[in-house]
Amino acid sequence: MQFLKGSNLPRVKSSNQSAILRMIYYYGPIRRAEIAEKLELTLPTVTTNINKMMEEGLVRQAGTARVTGTANGRCAGILRR
Repeated sequence: MQFLKGSNLPRVKSSNQSAILRMIYYYGPIRRAEIAEKLELTLPTVTTNINKMMEEGLVRQAGTARVTGTANGRCAGILRR
């Protein structure tokens, strides 16, 4: 995917949110880590944008999933539109 780079933060945030929404639409339900990997964004960037979109009602958490091969941590949140 094509991403905007530069110092125009609102435009970059908007571009990132659009890309994240497309990922959820086409591949959802999907984990934040998968979105970050596919879009080559950092996990904190994806999480911050998703939290904002959840507040706005654009996306919601559809459940959790245990990720195999990881340490005993929190379950990954599954997202959907």
